[in-house]
Amino acid sequence: MAQQESQGSTLSEGPRISQWIDRFVVWVSSAAAWLNVVLVVVILAQVILRYTIGWTSTAMEELQWHLYGTAAFIAVAYAVVKDAHVRLDLFFRKMSPRTKAWVDLLSISILLLPMCVVMSIHGAKMVEMAFRIGESSPSPMGMSYRWAIKAVIPFSMALYGSAGISRMIRSAAVIMDRKVR
Repeated sequence: MAQQESQGSTLSEGPRISQWIDRFVVWVSSAAAWLNVVLVVVILAQVILRYTIGWTSTAMEELQWHLYGTAAFIAVAYAVVKDAHVRLDLFFRKMSPRTKAWVDLLSISILLLPMCVVMSIHGAKMVEMAFRIGESSPSPMGMSYRWAIKAVIPFSMALYGSAGISRMIRSAAVIMDRKVR
């Protein structure tokens, strides 16, 4: 029944390679989710310091955006693995499991994977250039090592692409009517 409602909604369904990829994506995403705890601590510290002693920090403000961006970029792969991503569910829920699998297979291969490849390539170039020139914040009191935050782009796109490939494997298994191992 769960297979009919959502291919790949649990990590114990589907081909083994797909299960392994999903577990890896969930593991990385769970680790990255702790960045939200750090983000809350940084925000609280910034607010307390601003209103108690009138001190603000450009670096802390930039760190907030970096933490938020990292967690958001990595969460996208988690959403694909958990089948919690946005799509036209109004139409999708009325489709048969096989039709859903075809829609997933085609949309991932035509849209998701090419986007991941392009963003990974361009992101890697940005990281390399930022590292080479020693890019830092334009603010004198901002954060250094801008390449580190830019490195999240190709990493998260590789993770997102991996989640998409896992989804494609699951969809292909449904299309070919393979039994779940």
